[in-house]
Amino acid sequence: MAQTEKERVTEVVVDFSKNILNEGSNDNMCFTAIYALSEHFKNNGIEYSLGRGFVNDKCPHYWLEYEDVIIDLTPNQIQFNNSEVFEVPLIRVKQPSDGLLPTVEINSLISPWAARLIGEETDDNISKPPLELIPDYLSILIKAAIVFINDNKSNEDYFVIVFKACNHYSIEKVISIFGGLPDWEKFYSRFQKWENSNNQK
Repeated sequence: MAQTEKERVTEVVVDFSKNILNEGSNDNMCFTAIYALSEHFKNNGIEYSLGRGFVNDKCPHYWLEYEDVIIDLTPNQIQFNNSEVFEVPLIRVKQPSDGLLPTVEINSLISPWAARLIGEETDDNISKPPLELIPDYLSILIKAAIVFINDNKSNEDYFVIVFKACNHYSIEKVISIFGGLPDWEKFYSRFQKWENSNNQK
């Protein structure tokens, strides 16, 4: 029997989440993980919208929506009206009881998120990520970047954000933490090309 489109999307999500998510907790990583997944969806021709809600009525939480399906890579940051611990990734049909907010355009959120990642002030009053969490953010971003490289995808805007974050945190620290990742050399080679291009400007 031929694979349905929803089955293909599920397969794409499961495989990608296995490649990029951190072992253990991915708290505070929702937008980082979902931004990476949104780029992967674009690469695979999958249309999506950005879903959002709040944890404890104040902390924003994000996921992707494909047709009537919620796709959440960090679902245990948010409780959908119960105390269930969700399997990761969470892939299920939306329910009326979810009480979710209208979807938003992801591009409107990328710039302030990226600014906070490299320590810049933003106008949305959302605090910068704690320094001790930066390696967890970078882990997701770098592993996703390696997926894109291995898939021969460009994702130029994504790579610029990741490279700037690596520079801000210190590329030496990044190498010491992530230098053992599979295909790290491919990522570092691309970083060096970007860095050399910037130095020549």
